[in-house]
Amino acid sequence: MVGIERKPYLGMNQIVDMNLFSEVEEELTQLLSIAPSLLSYRTHIGDGMIFPKTLQRDLKTFTQHGYFDKMDILEKKEQYPELVKKQSSFLLRYAHLKTKAWTQWSEGIILKDEPDWNKKTEKKTCYQRDIIPYTEKCRELIDKLPFEYHGRIILFSYPPGSVLIPHKDQFMGPHKDEFIILQFNGREKFFIYDEIKNKKYYIKDKAFFFNDRDFHGLDYMPYWTFSLRVDGLFKESFKRELSLNRSDYSYGFSDSKPIEEKDDF
Repeated sequence: MVGIERKPYLGMNQIVDMNLFSEVEEELTQLLSIAPSLLSYRTHIGDGMIFPKTLQRDLKTFTQHGYFDKMDILEKKEQYPELVKKQSSFLLRYAHLKTKAWTQWSEGIILKDEPDWNKKTEKKTCYQRDIIPYTEKCRELIDKLPFEYHGRIILFSYPPGSVLIPHKDQFMGPHKDEFIILQFNGREKFFIYDEIKNKKYYIKDKAFFFNDRDFHGLDYMPYWTFSLRVDGLFKESFKRELSLNRSDYSYGFSDSKPIEEKDDF
């Protein structure tokens, strides 16, 4: 685990208007109730997740049974997008079967879109048109967050019984991904996972920032929960307040140099 400034994550409750937060929670509850009718609704977010080494070994064995041409499917994404999507879904299904987990973790609503994961923090000016009538308070809350500008914004939804297998969004390497997650409806089982120590750090804060190239996940929840992820660029004054005096988050606790990872397959 690399973390953020010698910590597994940074809690940010102090930057959120909690009175407005409660209104946003109700607004998003109503929005999610009609989600399948919206053009911005998605049921397949998260292809290409990276799992801990213990599960990667099982996945490697699985891929040797003839279902896959090669394991460098992410490198073939531009050339064979449908093949990659299909093979990624195989991996995700196997991972959940192997770990006895069930989830529709990829269900969500795109508020501001960016199909390219590597460009998610770049400036996006327009909200998806079909969500605008239902998100007045939500957009007001987002505008109060300490960003120079917003990038991609996604509302993730977790039905009852959901489990997020520990995963990371990308291999560790030089990066400057900045974002804030707001978690609603009592979602208190989200964690950052230290693979070396085999330890979970649970996040109780309603607003937080972590290194999304560290492993993270969600333990079993018996009820419906949801969270809002706002990508973008933090204001310099806010970064100074948090002592985030860097433009590269690929090193943390005791490292002075960026960490470079590669696929073990």
